[in-house]
Amino acid sequence: MSKNTFVFVVAGIPGVFAFDKDKNVVASSAFPQDSDEIIDKLEAIRNQGEGKELDEVLEELDTKNIVTDLPLDAEGYNIETKERVSASEYLDKNIRELSKKSDFVDDDKQFNNILRDIQITRTRDEIKSSVKKDKVVSQAVSALQDLRRVSNELSERLREWYGLYYPELKVQDNQKYAELVAELDSREDFENFSGSMGIDLDRADIETMKGFSRQLEGIFDQRENIKEYLEDAMKEVAPNITHIIGAEMGAQLISLAGSLKKLARMPSSKIQLLGAEKALFRHLKGGGKPPKYGIIYNHPYIQHTPEGKRGKAARHIASKLMMAARTDQYTGKFKGKKYKEELKEELEEIRNE
Repeated sequence: MSKNTFVFVVAGIPGVFAFDKDKNVVASSAFPQDSDEIIDKLEAIRNQGEGKELDEVLEELDTKNIVTDLPLDAEGYNIETKERVSASEYLDKNIRELSKKSDFVDDDKQFNNILRDIQITRTRDEIKSSVKKDKVVSQAVSALQDLRRVSNELSERLREWYGLYYPELKVQDNQKYAELVAELDSREDFENFSGSMGIDLDRADIETMKGFSRQLEGIFDQRENIKEYLEDAMKEVAPNITHIIGAEMGAQLISLAGSLKKLARMPSSKIQLLGAEKALFRHLKGGGKPPKYGIIYNHPYIQHTPEGKRGKAARHIASKLMMAARTDQYTGKFKGKKYKEELKEELEEIRNE
């Protein structure tokens, strides 16, 4: 990219701007003066690289070479994306003057009123976001994990307890084991019973174990109910994430991030490590290797990838999840099928390298 022919493309409260290397405005498109629209448009441009004002600025450019801190993916342009560009800092420092030059406002008083409205709107949105359904989903997935842990612990207790009476009962599935104990009156009622090395128990002992098993069955039923609820709720809250990685893991990611909005604002490198905070902290303290992945390690996408290639696979998965989260949060469009097909192709290439 020749340094004489590139422009900086950035966005701020007044709208979208293109600056040359000397920070002269070569193109601009102002946002409407409504605070809600400004926030929505700014978030869509900063997180999705989409917006009418952005398109208008691109159409005005005399060069195809762009340096930006926006997630641009415009066909036909040579785009260099950076974490932060100097033009964004210039816009922040000179925002009042540039607001007037771009016809966003007429004077400082008008700018102050708009800025005040934006601050009020953002505060309102923060309050509203604290009770959005993604918070309910976070609680539901935590409850599901708690029920899974409790059911496993109680299943182990039941096996030890009932094993005193009928140690020959070999059923691997914990739920099926509980159902059998709750249903049948004694060990003699089990299919293919041919005697036992277990101790003899009174009727009261057996009934107590059966009652415990029925309670355990209820926990298994509740697990299934919450799992079904989570499937439906996640399709509403985050359909793109759900289509890519499933409802439960998607809900876990939202829970670990704090909200869908916070997940959407994360870079893919941070999404990749969600759930590995303790390992990352140990590494930063000099106590081990840096983690390559967090909870996404448990997904079949990673498990079906050769061990030496799992780090690269995790980066691709996290990148697609970042795109899905931003689409769910900012546009509401369903692109999950496209994202998933692209991801499967990328993972297949990695496995065949």
